[in-house]
Amino acid sequence: MKNKINIPQTFMGVDGREALERILAGNTNTPPFNPPSTANGRIIGDLSSYLILEGKQYEGIGYPNLLVAKNRLSMAQEIASSITGLGLNLSNNDLGYIGNINFDEAEKVLKELRHGMLNPRQFVDFLNLLKSGKAYDGAGKKVSKKELKSICQDIIALRDPWRAEWLGARFDQSPTGIIMTYNASPSGGSVTKDISQITLMKNKLPGISLEGWLDDANVHGLPKPNVGEGKLYYWMPIDGAVARFVAFSDGSYLYCYSDSSYRLSRLGVRVAREKN
Repeated sequence: MKNKINIPQTFMGVDGREALERILAGNTNTPPFNPPSTANGRIIGDLSSYLILEGKQYEGIGYPNLLVAKNRLSMAQEIASSITGLGLNLSNNDLGYIGNINFDEAEKVLKELRHGMLNPRQFVDFLNLLKSGKAYDGAGKKVSKKELKSICQDIIALRDPWRAEWLGARFDQSPTGIIMTYNASPSGGSVTKDISQITLMKNKLPGISLEGWLDDANVHGLPKPNVGEGKLYYWMPIDGAVARFVAFSDGSYLYCYSDSSYRLSRLGVRVAREKN
């Protein structure tokens, strides 16, 4: 990290640290949550545990056809054996996926598994695919609208317990503004672009329109300066930060200010790979 990321003194009318802890730690008295039925599926070898996300081009920057996991990465025997050499102590959390994994560790794990993390543009396109109600799994079988809605709600629904996932983007300060670095595809192809002029560069607490962002994200998948107002809390990109998305009962959050060493019990990662 180049700069220390400061927690605001006040947030939602209360002390910033207290509010952040309340948001991210969750309420231990919340009712049990039933994750999607495939949450503990073998996502690496089982094509039915993926959705096909067709490749797209945005102003000369694009990605190929992808297989995107229906659920966040969970610890299965095949995964544990594949990452033994990394020396990481990973396990499934109470929602059935790997939590307490920071951004840097997630990158190492996915590299070992020959998968990648969804960058913000791919994340937006994936959410739009889910919301369309029309998608096919990795084996080419049509997925029901009910299942697609369940996957989408697991990501964005305002409910407890809270859920979160890393997005594959790093931000740094350049002489001309903030630059964003991400992989165009899971297999590599790093892209570094100045995003300052085409991205909303101020915090909105709250908020921006979730639908406005999904319908008209910029080429890199971030909110445009003219995005409409709404209830999605948004923290602008800052030097030395990475990105993540969070949802819980009181709101949803797009963070572009996270420390890459940050870890929480329900902060996980969704994997993707190129479709053969």
